[in-house]
Order: sequence, then C-alpha cells, then structure tokens
Amino acid sequence: MRQFAKRQATAVKGIAILMMFWHHLYLNMETVREAGLNVSFFPFPEYNIVNLAKVCKICVSLYVIVSGYGLYLDYSGTDKEEFDWIKSRVRKLLTD
Repeated sequence: MRQFAKRQATAVKGIAILMMFWHHLYLNMETVREAGLNVSFFPFPEYNIVNLAKVCKICVSLYVIVSGYGLYLDYSGTDKEEFDWIKSRVRKLLTD
C-alpha cells in the first residue's frame, strides 16, 4: 500500500487552504454587492465562479482527513506509549 509522503500531504493541505480562500471570497456575492463593491468574473460567468465556491466547501474536511492520516502514521510508526506520544505531539505543537 502506497502512503502519502510528507511533501504530498503538504501540497494537498495547501490546495485545501486555497479552496478555503475561494469559498469565502466568492460564495456570497450578494453581500459584496450590498457593500458597493464591483467584482469582475471575466472571462467566466458569475454562476460558474459561485458554484465552484460552493464545491470548495470540502476544504476543511480535506485538511482534517490528510492531517489525521499523518497523525495516524506518526503514531503507528512509534513504539511510545499513548500518553507519551500525545505529550510529545502537544510539546511539538506549542514549541514550533
């Protein structure tokens, strides 16, 4: 079974972050218009951009799945006790 390399997982997380930006920027165009802002969608119709923003809603799920898979691989590849592994992950999170 082939696993994600760290580089590939980072790339997928980056794509998920870009999807989050797209989702938040283009999902609710009525609010943008009410603020008096004008957005050009050239060369695409507005509905295509808004529909793509709706699809990009999966960004959080994608990020969580890839991150969780990485944590699973990290835990399964160690011989530490569960509490010690959690302690090391929390320490790494707070110090990096």
